[in-house]
Amino acid sequence: MKGNNTIKRIIKALSKLQYQIINGKRLDVFMKKYNFQRIPYYGNESDNYTRIKYFDDTTCITIYAREYQVNVYELLGIESIKTEKDVKDEIVHEIMTMCLNHVYSIMDYDVNYDIMSLGGYDIFDDISYSDLIDVNESNGCGSMVHCVPYVWFDFDSYSKQWEEKKLYFNVLVEYKIDKTSLKHLIDITNNNDDDIDWEQEFRNGTLTVIDILGF
Repeated sequence: MKGNNTIKRIIKALSKLQYQIINGKRLDVFMKKYNFQRIPYYGNESDNYTRIKYFDDTTCITIYAREYQVNVYELLGIESIKTEKDVKDEIVHEIMTMCLNHVYSIMDYDVNYDIMSLGGYDIFDDISYSDLIDVNESNGCGSMVHCVPYVWFDFDSYSKQWEEKKLYFNVLVEYKIDKTSLKHLIDITNNNDDDIDWEQEFRNGTLTVIDILGF
């Protein structure tokens, strides 16, 4: 994030403008002093409530406002100040809230669908059940990598402006399978049994999510 002193100065100045009517051009000039550029926002809400976004190369400042006429706003306050890491951390925290310490069916692996609800990819397009229970035989622990979307900024060389863009990062879900399933898996491995109906053999198996890491 930009130097704390710079952010503090911006916060202090914007706080003085709270509930005041200000021309967007004036606001742009002020933010440009700190190398922040306005990002187009297309999500205007009812009664002309909107967000004004500014970005330098590391930090996004979002201001909640009401547009009275074109490019004239009542500033209602700073909604958020975030870096790219902050955005990713929030998504990882949301996944942790949904999934950490939850028990799932091995064969259904519903953690996948929880993450898909955030826009993540369906990993069953790329894995088999044998991949899912390719675990450490000493402790029953394994992991799966999920690809999860987030919105951040990319510099457009044509328009010479920062623009919002949908990007992706990986989230590692670490889990532990139940003892019965682990014993069953070890028996299959020791017997070199390659002709396995994985869905049938592990239909009652469970796994518990033990950690979630973004990278």
